[in-house]
Amino acid sequence: MLTDLQTEIIKIMRLVIENYGDCKIFRDKSPDGIPRYVVEWNDGSNQIYNAAWYHLKTVKNFVEEKLNDTI
Repeated sequence: MLTDLQTEIIKIMRLVIENYGDCKIFRDKSPDGIPRYVVEWNDGSNQIYNAAWYHLKTVKNFVEEKLNDTI
């Protein structure tokens, strides 16, 4: 279990790839060192995509489709 400080450090180490206003796409690494994309929504929910399985273009398409469905 991560402490609050460890969670904040992990958030600091994320690289912002795209900011859509209603959500942000970050790139970071899992504890095992595998690159991943984290989609953080304004409602506080997160989606995590393993970069070994999902390319950034695919993740952006998922996000854009969800944003277009909610408008």
